[in-house]
Amino acid sequence: MAKQKHRFLLFFSLLVLLALVMAGCGQGKTETQNAPLTLGQAQKPPAGKAGTGRPVETSFYERRDSQGGVTVEVTWLTPEYLQARSLKMTPEQEKDLSTNLIFNIALTTHSGDLRDFDFAGAIRLKVNGRDAGPGTWEFVSQDGHHPEGMIRFKAPGNEPLRELTLSINNLRGVPVREFKWQL
Repeated sequence: MAKQKHRFLLFFSLLVLLALVMAGCGQGKTETQNAPLTLGQAQKPPAGKAGTGRPVETSFYERRDSQGGVTVEVTWLTPEYLQARSLKMTPEQEKDLSTNLIFNIALTTHSGDLRDFDFAGAIRLKVNGRDAGPGTWEFVSQDGHHPEGMIRFKAPGNEPLRELTLSINNLRGVPVREFKWQL
């Protein structure tokens, strides 16, 4: 089981690393750049939905914020996102994604070490306006300038998802960074 979990993490981390390389590492930009979302606003789903009613375009699941010398890239991992990336899931990955809301978070800085940041304590998720409870954090990469990991929150059961707000609090002097998805 641990070996399958490790493969799952490796699979997603390679996906995100590829996206980071394609986006360019540390282009020296500040504020929000190339984000499909203006900070603090939710993005409505584009046309072309899969069977769940969620978009199949990868850009709907990806968010980016650059403030305080740190770029944060968040990807909401869903079956639709993986389908759009032409990636196949194992049965274990399908189960994990059906019972949890999972976000891949990749950070980039060129000053200081981000590994000592309390990711599990500082990252919160609201589902339809209600706190989802604590998440569990796992590092995918513990590089000081480019840490990456996945945070899992228990899915809300039978309640349909209408809005998700992932908040990262007090990262490098920025009180709150919000990443929103509206379905």
